[in-house]
Amino acid sequence: MMNREQALALLQKYNKEPFHIRHALTVEQVMRWYAKDQGFEDEQDFWGLVGLLHDIGKWKEYTAGIDHAAFGSRLAREILPRAFFNQVESDIICQAIYEHRNINRDMSFLGERLHRADNLSRFCQECDCRDTCPKVAHKESSVSSFEY
Repeated sequence: MMNREQALALLQKYNKEPFHIRHALTVEQVMRWYAKDQGFEDEQDFWGLVGLLHDIGKWKEYTAGIDHAAFGSRLAREILPRAFFNQVESDIICQAIYEHRNINRDMSFLGERLHRADNLSRFCQECDCRDTCPKVAHKESSVSSFEY
């Protein structure tokens, strides 16, 4: 399995904007916290990698108008086996990446946590797209706003 430095290098290969790199690093840390909080302390590194890679397809949304979650999931499905993730790990990561954009009742456990970590990790006030971004209007602002 790839390590954190390899995952960060992979993210930076596809995403050049400092804002998006900082966002991914923040999602990584929130996901590590979630792992510990949810009783998966021994999986913190794995959950962190999911957070780090969750927007790997973001550049494609900006350059071609393609849904970054769907594209990122397809891109990850090509890359992860070469990074020594087994089929189960690849499936879990790709599903979470695919699901992270929109919350719904049928989400996987990890996809739902990734969605929430993504929302909590936004530096909306610093983003050039804050006036037109649909995420700003629906942003969760604290852990206490979670409903399970």
